[in-house]
Amino acid sequence: MTYRSYVHESTGQTPSCVMLVKECMLARSNTRRTEILVADIKNTLLKLLQKASSFAIALDESCDIADEEQMSIFVRFLDIEYQIFREELLAMLPLKGNTQGKDLFKVTDEFTTKSNISYDEVVSLSTDGTSAMIGKGKGVVKRIRDKHSGLISYQCIIHQAALCGKLNTTLKEVIDSLVKLMNFMRSHFAS
Repeated sequence: MTYRSYVHESTGQTPSCVMLVKECMLARSNTRRTEILVADIKNTLLKLLQKASSFAIALDESCDIADEEQMSIFVRFLDIEYQIFREELLAMLPLKGNTQGKDLFKVTDEFTTKSNISYDEVVSLSTDGTSAMIGKGKGVVKRIRDKHSGLISYQCIIHQAALCGKLNTTLKEVIDSLVKLMNFMRSHFAS
């Protein structure tokens, strides 16, 4: 196959989107195409995050369907270019071995260092409220606070609702209705 080269008239360079499409078309498998697109999305998100003056992070440790532990990192920030708030899944990191606070912090810290993300720009941190996350001496929040003392941390409201729902059946019905209402409002009124 041959592809005609597109060169932008004013810059004289091939736009990255054209290069990305070419690379995807030349990939031999759908898996490789997916990997190419994921890498591009991650790079784009990290570039947008670098431009943001501050952002909020949510960390969640969980098991997947294959019973493998993993850490999800979500980020919320103001996209300077489009003047909108973005909520994005920044990373899903595999956890090997223990899931104590030091292990969770190590995985998070390695990712932030590799991605050139500064803790000084993190204004808030939301977690599921487990002792590995919020433990006073060894939790992830404490370890990140050691790097950035001005960090605001709180427990995710969805996790709080899930805990309340486990208390009794009447409360569970109320919480389920509240979660449905919150999800409806987010999906219909988000800008």
